[in-house]
Amino acid sequence: MYATSKAVDNPSYYNELRYILDTCGLKYEIIHMNNGLHGLHQTIEAYKIHYEKALNYIQSVSQQSKVILALSTPITKVNLVEEYDEKNFIVQDRNLAIRQLGRKYNLQINDLYEAAADNCTIRKDDGFHYFDKGY
Repeated sequence: MYATSKAVDNPSYYNELRYILDTCGLKYEIIHMNNGLHGLHQTIEAYKIHYEKALNYIQSVSQQSKVILALSTPITKVNLVEEYDEKNFIVQDRNLAIRQLGRKYNLQINDLYEAAADNCTIRKDDGFHYFDKGY
């Protein structure tokens, strides 16, 4: 598993991908790509470009792997887990972009947004994180 707080526009993200996918020599049956809540500073256009670049890299070096694209979970207001934060519009735009890339590359989508959207009992009140039940 590779988990990072680096956004897809961070050059170190690609260094780490290279290390995991090229250098280690490991082969993965499934790659579940989930990178959408970090890097909220990026415009949707920049996000699309960098996400697709990362996706293309992953597919080029892991041709034997099934790639599944994950939609990001909602961002809720702090201490009001049933209400969405303004930043959630960014999440929705990014999820739409991921769906479009999924169609373009004929990839399966794991809709984590919908799974978490109407279930405030699994989310912590910080707006981003989940209880064990949510994970």
